[in-house]
Amino acid sequence: MNEQNPIDALSTERDLPGDRHRQIREQVMTRIDQDLQPARRRVSRRWVLAGAALAVVAAVGAGVVTLAGGAKDPAPEVAAPPMSEVAHIFESAAAHAQAAVFTPPRPDQWLYIEDQSHNTGPISRAKGMRPEVNSRNWFKADGTQWASSENGEPIHVQAVSHDRVTWPKADYPSLVSLPTDPAVLLAKLKADQAASVVGTPIGIGDADAAAYRTIIGLMGNYLPPPDVTAALLRAAALIPGVTQEPVEVEGRQLIALGLLVAQDGVIDQLLLEPGSYAVVGARELYPADATIPFGDSTIEVKKGEVEALSLRLASGVVDNYGDTL
Repeated sequence: MNEQNPIDALSTERDLPGDRHRQIREQVMTRIDQDLQPARRRVSRRWVLAGAALAVVAAVGAGVVTLAGGAKDPAPEVAAPPMSEVAHIFESAAAHAQAAVFTPPRPDQWLYIEDQSHNTGPISRAKGMRPEVNSRNWFKADGTQWASSENGEPIHVQAVSHDRVTWPKADYPSLVSLPTDPAVLLAKLKADQAASVVGTPIGIGDADAAAYRTIIGLMGNYLPPPDVTAALLRAAALIPGVTQEPVEVEGRQLIALGLLVAQDGVIDQLLLEPGSYAVVGARELYPADATIPFGDSTIEVKKGEVEALSLRLASGVVDNYGDTL
C-alpha cells in the first residue's frame, strides 16, 4: 500500500474548512495518546511524527507567548475528545483509499468491477435468486453505457438513461462530482435520497440507515475515485450507531462495521481487511430470531443468519468492455 507522508498530508489539507483541520488534529493527537498506552492498539511512528508537527501548529494557533527570558506561557490546554474505535477504523480505511494509485480514466475507457455474491438467506431463496453469482460489470467512463455478465454468460450492453432523476446516480461523471467534505457529502446523500422521484429504492425510512446503505452500495457496486471513496468512509463515520466486530467470512478474518436497519430487520455490514483497512465487501445478516413479512406470508429467520454477501475480486480501468484484470 502506498502511504502518504504525514507532513505532505498536512499540506494537502490547507484548503479544508476549519472544522476539518480541527478534526484531523484531534484524530492524530488521540492516536498519539493511544501510542503511549501499552494496553491499547499501537500506532506507527509516522503518525507520531505527524502529531508532533500538528502540535506545533496548534501551539502557534493557541497564542503561545515567548517571554524576554525565553520562557513560554502557553494557553490553557484543552483535552481533545478521544476517537472511538469505529471512527479510528473508518479514518484508517479512508486514508488507505486516498493513498491508492489511480489514474482517472479517459472518456472512452471503462471501469471494471468483478464481485462474488452469495444470496443464501431466506428472503433471497424465497425470491428465487441464484445462490452464487460471479458478476462482471463495465461502466463507460463518459457515463453513457453499462455492460454486465453473470457466471460467464454472454455480455449484455445497454445505454445508461439520463431521462429521469434516479438515486443514487452511479455513473462515473456523477461519482466524480460528489463533494469530498464528509459532512457536506452526508447531507447530500440524505437530501438526494429524500428528493428521489423514483421513491425510496432501498426501502428505508430512517435517514441515517438509508445513508449508510447508500454509502455501502456506492463503494460496493461502483468504482468511485479515491478521494470520493475516502469521503464516503469519513461520512459513514459521522453516522451514529455503527458498531465494529471481528468476523470470519469465507475463511478470512475481517472487520465488520455494521448498522442496524430496524425497518428491514437486518444489520448492514461493511467488510474490511485487518491491517490495511481495505474495503473488501459487504453483507447483510439478522441480529436476532425473527418473523419477517414476505408478500402474503412470513419467513422465519435465525440470529446470525446471513441474507446476502458480496466480496470484491477485482476492479480497475480497462480499454474496452469485456477486458478483465
